[in-house]
Amino acid sequence: MQEAAPLNKVAEFHRTFKHPILNTPGIPTGKRCDLRVSLLLEEMKELQEAVEENNPMEQEQEFGDVLFSLVNYARFLSIDAETALERTNRKFIRRFTKMEEAVELSGKKMTDLSLADLDAIWEEVKKQNQTD
Repeated sequence: MQEAAPLNKVAEFHRTFKHPILNTPGIPTGKRCDLRVSLLLEEMKELQEAVEENNPMEQEQEFGDVLFSLVNYARFLSIDAETALERTNRKFIRRFTKMEEAVELSGKKMTDLSLADLDAIWEEVKKQNQTD
């Protein structure tokens, strides 16, 4: 039998943020989505503060909190976070490969180009592959 303590913490969270506990699942409302986004932004703020403080241990912890919040938001939206990440990785690999090809066709090497040049090529590849 599951302990009540974790469920009580969830209920406490909902009461604190005046977020109703639904009896049946449904499509998230704008207000419910706004709450999730505000929680995510709060975690991002804490990560930024850890970066500004140059505290690697705190940065790692806060980065983990951001990832956790993102995965929870994905779950809230009925998105499989692992599938979304895998698709994004494949999209990145396709675009990066096209970027390498474009640089090679220009007769240059990636190491010869500035970050601004690489960014311009990346943006052009993205523009050409909007369906990615």
